[in-house]
Amino acid sequence: SGAKSIEAVFGYRTVASVGSGSGTISPTGNIYREEGESIDFTFSTTPASITYNSVAQTVDGTTFTLGGIVANADFVVTFS
Repeated sequence: SGAKSIEAVFGYRTVASVGSGSGTISPTGNIYREEGESIDFTFSTTPASITYNSVAQTVDGTTFTLGGIVANADFVVTFS
């Protein structure tokens, strides 16, 4: 009895977060995309490192496109 709510999410979830440092990332938190889609990230300053499911990614400036989403993942950005 009582009020209930149901949420349905279709697609894969990427959790974007800042590992350490004083920079910011956008978007952040839970980001949902369909299989094969991409996510464009913007940083307040060039990150010291980026990992996608613990695999190091190439850092090149203040933007990054994570393409070919095929599973739930963790995207962690570390600033100096």
